[in-house]
Amino acid sequence: MKGTLESTKRDFVLMNAHLSGNLQVPCDVCAEPFDIMLDEDVRLLLYNGVYNGSDDKYDIIEVEISIINMDELLNSEIELIKSDYHSCETCNNKERN
Repeated sequence: MKGTLESTKRDFVLMNAHLSGNLQVPCDVCAEPFDIMLDEDVRLLLYNGVYNGSDDKYDIIEVEISIINMDELLNSEIELIKSDYHSCETCNNKERN
């Protein structure tokens, strides 16, 4: 993940990043592991403390601004991707036939 952090307004930091690479996930049909290519833009609004609002443009993540844990943010994005539905090429071909 590569990107920038930019302080926008009081207690907010805008994170613009790009996530790329390979990730191994299990097929949701046959459970066999396979690799997927990651190529996703990540745009988050980091808020210092507990946030009680919403934003139509960004996902808002509550953090301690003085110590932004980038490993935690990366792992969170990866787990979100893993939770999507994934099917391997073999199972995709079976569904088409």
